[in-house]
Amino acid sequence: MNLAFGRWQVIRELKTGGMGTVFLVWNEAEFGSRKFALKSIRKDLANDHLVSRFQREREVMDQLSHPDIVRIVDRGQSDTGESYFVMEYVEGQSIVEYCVEESLSLDQRVRLFHRACLAVAYLHSKGFVHRDLKPSNIFVDSDGDLKLLDFGIAKALTDVTKSTIAGLQPFTPAYASPEQLLGSPAKLASDVYSLGNIFYRLLTGRGPFPYPTEMKFEDFRRLVVGGNPPAPSKALMEGAPPDEPVTLERAFARGLDSIALKSLMLMPDKRYRTAVEFAEDLDLYLNGEKPLAAQGAIGS
Repeated sequence: MNLAFGRWQVIRELKTGGMGTVFLVWNEAEFGSRKFALKSIRKDLANDHLVSRFQREREVMDQLSHPDIVRIVDRGQSDTGESYFVMEYVEGQSIVEYCVEESLSLDQRVRLFHRACLAVAYLHSKGFVHRDLKPSNIFVDSDGDLKLLDFGIAKALTDVTKSTIAGLQPFTPAYASPEQLLGSPAKLASDVYSLGNIFYRLLTGRGPFPYPTEMKFEDFRRLVVGGNPPAPSKALMEGAPPDEPVTLERAFARGLDSIALKSLMLMPDKRYRTAVEFAEDLDLYLNGEKPLAAQGAIGS
């Protein structure tokens, strides 16, 4: 492939999106056979908005240093003037796919998800909200190591400006919080909701609200803001069967329903205030103690 990104050799293209292209690359002289991902913004697409998003993603990642978050190792410009940065490459599956493929028990899923909560909590501690948490942005490799990815629309918590018209925002609607679907700025509680959405899928094999491909965005938004989802145990019993068998082991009686529903409350101030609180309740569950969410009146 006839592309020149400084010391980096391109192996192949990984994906192309609205902001640019991601390549699989290596730098044998400095890193041996280890592979990395190089994200480049195309000059022919580089309008002010995309350049700003690209720079913000790089700036966010520059401030992150956590074992469960991908890190930047280099940045620069190609021979043709395209800006790029190089980050760790995670060869694996989304957290949901990994749990299915490895037939993880319910408690193993909770432990893995707990790591994701702590990674998001670290991001929040640095003053950023992710705004697009979904299974494909939480990757797990063959060794079971987890990495939080894709900070393309991450935003400083101090930035309270609206993005765009609801429905045209760059987040993924099926995982977005009710306030994001309504066009309000994302806060810590918005990421908590998206984490809860992922957690619900790990427990049940399906989302808290159905979002068929033919459903219009406006109809899905109306469904989400119209109320809270059913308890995961109820969804398992009354809804469509999950994508894979899950051994319940009295887990829902131990508080998983309450934890999931707490994270998915319609009103942000009714959810866990932070990803740390979410993780702490998971800790209580894993230690055989009653989660705090189960000690309050959590809707079902």
